[in-house]
Amino acid sequence: MPGPHEMRTIRVKPGAKEALGFAPHADIDAALERAREMTRNAQRRMENIWDQSRMNRRRQAWTADAAFATWFGTDALTKSQMRRMLRRIRRMRRRVHRHVRIVVHPQTGPNSGRCSAASTPNAYKLVTPGIHLCPNFWANLGATAAFTQADRQAAVLIHELRHRGGIPGSMWHFGAAQPGPAQALAASNPRRARRNPENWENFMLQM
Repeated sequence: MPGPHEMRTIRVKPGAKEALGFAPHADIDAALERAREMTRNAQRRMENIWDQSRMNRRRQAWTADAAFATWFGTDALTKSQMRRMLRRIRRMRRRVHRHVRIVVHPQTGPNSGRCSAASTPNAYKLVTPGIHLCPNFWANLGATAAFTQADRQAAVLIHELRHRGGIPGSMWHFGAAQPGPAQALAASNPRRARRNPENWENFMLQM
C-alpha cells in the first residue's frame, strides 16, 4: 500500500507558508489520515446496519445510531435509500484512500484564489481537481473540548470531496451550510441530507 506521502500532493502557493508561519504538510497529512479513519469507521457502522436480517431491524439499528439519526434523518428509510448510503460511504472511503490533491493559498494577494473573498471559506472546491485550503482552515478549525484539530480538518476535507471528485450524489448545500440547518434538513428532507456535504461533515465528526 502506498505511504501517506504518496497518497497526496500538496502545493503551497507563494506567500501561504509565510502567512501561516509554518509549513502546512504535517497538519494536512494528519487530517487526511484521520479522514481515512473516519470513513473506515463509517463503513463499518453502515455495514453493521445493512447486515441486519430484516428491514425493520435495519431501521431500528439506523435509528439507534445517533450519528445516522441526527445527520441523515430517520424518515424515508427504504431499502434503496439504505443501499445508496452504503454505496456512498464505501465510495467515500475509496476516494480518501486514493491520491488527493491539496492547494494551500495565502489570505491575500495574487495567489489567494477565493481566500480573499468577503466571506472567507476554510476550504473550497473548484471544477479542476484538488481541494483548496485557506488560512481559515487553521484559524477556524483548531481543537475544541470535543474534537481535535485533525478531527475538524478531516471532516472539512470530506465535506469538500462530497462536492466533487467522482462521488455520485455529491451536491451543494440545499440551503443548509451550517450545522443547525443541516440537522433541520435531516429531519425535514432526509433524502437531501444524505447528499448534503454539510451533513456528511458533521456525521463524520462522530466517527
